Amino acid sequence: GLPVVSTQESNEYRDLIVSYNCGITCGVDDYREVAHALEKILSDRELRIKMSRNSRVLAEERFDRAVTYQKLVVSIEEAIRK
Repeated sequence: GLPVVSTQESNEYRDLIVSYNCGITCGVDDYREVAHALEKILSDRELRIKMSRNSRVLAEERFDRAVTYQKLVVSIEEAIRK
């Protein structure tokens, strides 16, 4: 996992970055904000390590297909039973 510096406009993804504390979100058109975020992460080793670990957890919990597909199957099966 690596810390994320994101300019995504997706509120869902922005919320994930905040809730997992795995990076910094920036305005899409604000290169100064992106530069500041990079400087912050690069200058703070403990923050970088923490965000890196959290980014890995996010990837494993939310984007690992072996995990997410199984959750999707369970959700579909529950919906069918109702």
